[in-house]
Amino acid sequence: MSFSSILMIIYAIGAAIQVGTALFAVSYTRGWIRKKIVSVYDPSFQPNCAVIIPTKGLASHSVKNFRAFLEQNYPSFSVYFVVESESDAGVPTLRELTEEYSHALLVVAGLSTSCSQKIYNMLAGVKVAGNVDVLAFGDNDICPPTCWLRNLIKPLAYSDITVSSGYRWLVNRQSSWGEYVHILMNMTFYAYFTIASYLGCSFLWAGSFAIRRKDFIALEVSKTWNKAISDDVSLGLLLSRTRCKTYQTPEVFIHSDDTFSTARESTLWFQRQILNVKLHHYLIWSIWGFILLVVMPLPFILLPLAIACMLSGAVSFYEAGGIAGCTFFVGELITGMLYGSISPTRRHGCLAACMPFLRIPQIIAYCKTIGVYHINWAGVCYCFDRKGHVASIERDFPSGE
Repeated sequence: MSFSSILMIIYAIGAAIQVGTALFAVSYTRGWIRKKIVSVYDPSFQPNCAVIIPTKGLASHSVKNFRAFLEQNYPSFSVYFVVESESDAGVPTLRELTEEYSHALLVVAGLSTSCSQKIYNMLAGVKVAGNVDVLAFGDNDICPPTCWLRNLIKPLAYSDITVSSGYRWLVNRQSSWGEYVHILMNMTFYAYFTIASYLGCSFLWAGSFAIRRKDFIALEVSKTWNKAISDDVSLGLLLSRTRCKTYQTPEVFIHSDDTFSTARESTLWFQRQILNVKLHHYLIWSIWGFILLVVMPLPFILLPLAIACMLSGAVSFYEAGGIAGCTFFVGELITGMLYGSISPTRRHGCLAACMPFLRIPQIIAYCKTIGVYHINWAGVCYCFDRKGHVASIERDFPSGE
């Protein structure tokens, strides 16, 4: 078999995986392959719940988000906003909300010494919440609809499901290059984590998730989190090891236009996500590297080279790998268009057309994780060991580095 034929097979398989995963995500989101779980939804299943929101600072949309958590259409729940210190910029606003809403509480966690500040805040919220039936966690950058909590908890009526997970679906505002980079990463994560979760791999990349308190205690989640950086990725790994199931809940899709406007911001964000994968799934990180550094860049060389060879008469377009290169670009286009069928987007045709070139920031972000064992996040530098545990924490670190 010729080298061009081997390349053709490799890129055909790659395109089939990409398109197949996107098709699965579309089918899953629309409920065509979730009938078994949806059929056991019990409208009367409404356990008392603690909603824990780790938060830092006060962005322009924060108050709207906070009120959205507080105004859920659910009979019995309390919301715990957890900050690291009294000096946090959001404390005055949160105190006003706790006075306005009787089921809102403000928790001051203190500074973390062994895990990410976000996880430390979450654990502080769990401790204060006490003996509730369900623990729900939400990021402070989402604005959930009033049905969010009800829909997030519904799947837990099914005893085989340990964690029910939502997702923040990004929608572009200005269709800038940076937004497209951010949105493509967001769509890709959803597609692959959906199929992984369905197959029992228990990946989490949530934005919000819920777990029964008894399962939280039985699985010793606090012990796992005490030295972790990422709450959802470390929990997903624990669930995989204990063969517990997660359930990606499309009914908890939260649309957001809170996207990064520049490619630099999106690349830094993606770099942190890749480092989280490296921490907990080193083999996946390695395979991902081969795809990003070898498989994806090659068609950008093959296609112009094949055209030049064909015009010069040296070898045929196929023999120079031109068809393999075309297969890659066509596969990217089809995948991009299918991503737009998962949930509403804006100007998605343009994103799909640009999709192969949007891989370039992904490649740059991956390169920046090679040999790196620290994550800069929200002004804090977390150094970790090769087991993925936090080794040291340096505060007042420039968050943009």
